[in-house]
Amino acid sequence: MVTRAAQPLIIHEADPIAPHGKHRDTLYKHSGLMVKQGDRLQASEKLWGAVAHGLKIVAANRKWPYTAHADASVIIKHLQKTLKQRNAPTDARLLRRLFPIAEDLHRNFYTDELEMEEIADRREDVRELLALLKRLNHELPRDAPPPGENHAQYWRRARAAAARNPAATTRTPRVRSRRTV
Repeated sequence: MVTRAAQPLIIHEADPIAPHGKHRDTLYKHSGLMVKQGDRLQASEKLWGAVAHGLKIVAANRKWPYTAHADASVIIKHLQKTLKQRNAPTDARLLRRLFPIAEDLHRNFYTDELEMEEIADRREDVRELLALLKRLNHELPRDAPPPGENHAQYWRRARAAAARNPAATTRTPRVRSRRTV
C-alpha cells in the first residue's frame, strides 16, 4: 500500500461579495417557481431577498454598512442623491419608483394582502430593479463615502486610520452605522 505525504490544506479567501450574486439570482429564480406553485408568501419574500442581496453587493463594493433592513432604505436614498448629483435623474426616479415595490413584497410576506397576479407583475419590476442595481454597481464610483458622510469626512477618517496603521493603507476605514439603539 502506497501512502502519500499529507498535503497541507490551502484555503483561499473567497470573494465575500460573490455569494450575494448567487443568492440574488437563485432567489429571483425561485420566486418564479413560487409564483407558478401559487405560494404568494414565499414568492414575495424571495423577490425581496433578491433585492436585498443586490443592495448588499452595491454596499459591500463600497464598504457601506448593510446589516439591517433599515440600511436598505438608507442606501437607496444615497444612490438617488448620487444619481441626481451625476445628472442621472431618470435612474434616480426609477429607483424611487421600484424600491417601494420591493418593500411592498417584503411586507406582503407578513400581511398576505397581494394577489398572485400582483406579485407576478411586481416580479417584472424587481427584475428591472435588479438590472438597474447591477448597472449602477459597475458605473458608480467605489470610493464614494458611506451614506451620511460627505467626502471630506470620509477622507479625513481614511487618512487618520492610515496614520494609525500604515500597514493598512490600502484599506478603507471601517464604517459605523448611524442607527441609534
